[in-house]
Amino acid sequence: LIGKTPYQILQKDRWEELKKYYEGAINGETYQFRHESDGKHYQLYFSPLMHENGLVKYGLIVSFNIEKIVSLERESIKNLNYFKTIVEIAEAGIWEIDTNGYSLFVNDHICNLLGYTSEELLNKPAPAFFSKGLGIKSYRDFRETLNGNRSHVELELLKKDGTPVWVSISAKPLRDENKNVKSIFGVITDITSRIKNEESLRASEELFFNAFNYSGIGIALVGESGNWLKVNPALCKIIGYNQEE
Repeated sequence: LIGKTPYQILQKDRWEELKKYYEGAINGETYQFRHESDGKHYQLYFSPLMHENGLVKYGLIVSFNIEKIVSLERESIKNLNYFKTIVEIAEAGIWEIDTNGYSLFVNDHICNLLGYTSEELLNKPAPAFFSKGLGIKSYRDFRETLNGNRSHVELELLKKDGTPVWVSISAKPLRDENKNVKSIFGVITDITSRIKNEESLRASEELFFNAFNYSGIGIALVGESGNWLKVNPALCKIIGYNQEE
């Protein structure tokens, strides 16, 4: 190789492709880029070597094989695309916020749940979508996660049209290479139906309690064996016994 020129070594078409960078290096320019040749990948550097008087003495070409790097990058992209697919088809909301509370990422499920576009969600801090009265508790949970702890909370969010929606949020901190918390990753599930059912059950229990205890009609709950399990005050008054008797 010593004493030969690059175009004597490289194929003509390949040299023509790289010639402009070599000539640029001779004129004092520096280049670095990736190059593919015969199915292999290389990182190339073209740089001038200068005389002490500041004039270009040589043109330096450095080339090294980066197949392992390219392979790792392809695998990372594959894994990233796989992760993105899971996130987008998940039957749960995925919401990532930074350490100031501003949204970094939301999936389609969150957008559909709240009625916002991703652009609208990403331009506002997450607490802006919390129902009023949750500020202090939400801030406390937020700080707890920033301190490196997982958290779980059930709270009420507001849709774009003002309609409330109850959600369960499981959050964990994401860390950078220095193990500092860089963001919070949350998985969000719509629990509105469960909350409504619980509210309906409480209302029914309260209605039964009032009807049982304040009715003027004698009422008794009777077990399978025929024993009275519970009697209301009206029945006690009618038969002349108290509840303990």
